[in-house]
Amino acid sequence: DQHYVKTAEEMRALFGDLPETWRNTLEIAERCALEIEFGTNHLPSFPVPQGRTEAEELREQTFAGARRRYGTQPDGSLRPDVTERLDYELRVIEQMGYPAYFLIVADLCEHARSVGIRVGPGRGSAAGCAVSYCMGITDLDPIDHGLIFERFLNPHRVSMPDIDIDFDERRRGEMIRYVTDRYGADHVAQIITFSTIKAKQAIKDAARVLGFPYGFGERLTKMLPPAVMGREFPLEQAREMSAELRTAWESEQEAKQVLDTAASLEGLRRQHSIHAAGVVIGAE
Repeated sequence: DQHYVKTAEEMRALFGDLPETWRNTLEIAERCALEIEFGTNHLPSFPVPQGRTEAEELREQTFAGARRRYGTQPDGSLRPDVTERLDYELRVIEQMGYPAYFLIVADLCEHARSVGIRVGPGRGSAAGCAVSYCMGITDLDPIDHGLIFERFLNPHRVSMPDIDIDFDERRRGEMIRYVTDRYGADHVAQIITFSTIKAKQAIKDAARVLGFPYGFGERLTKMLPPAVMGREFPLEQAREMSAELRTAWESEQEAKQVLDTAASLEGLRRQHSIHAAGVVIGAE
């Protein structure tokens, strides 16, 4: 019952014989000054040869990769459709300020392959990017398969590119050490996703764990009022809105057991598997 942020008065009372503790807390707080700028991306830089920009390095690596992926015509040039697509994508990437992002992700993939760590072929909208294909980030040819680049990056909808890369889980620690050593521990963080258990899922989970048939939980979830704009109603509110649900809750012993359990689960955080974890390259 003590897990809450105590008031200044409570802290002074708790540490009355050690006043330096709460006085030092205030001193430390007054020394802290942090300003966070929102609406601007802060990407780390990628080491490039002196006299060359990241955009130039990305362009050179992309066209070198294109020659490996697509081969060349008798005169040594690339297919016109390949050149046109890469020029367009590189313009968008440079315009949006993301050359370093592609260079860093390609560097991670290249390192993994060089030390024998298995790398996935790429998935999601990044598979529609020909630059990613030529850089060795993805392995599906977006030009020959007619995939759309704008689903990944769109100059009319500015957002960070998101490339999901799968590395062998058994050697994931090695990849984290590599990116930390190369780009600095202060630029790297591990992330994981989680979701909250909502009414419908809470009912299904409760019914399953309590040993009821699948159809029993399904029947109860169908008594919930329809979601509004994708948002489900909390169970207590749903109980007031749905006479059918309220009747089952009050008159059916088994339904009451499941719904009472579901109500205690609702709102808890369900953490996703560690396989959802990743590494994010942070700002300087």
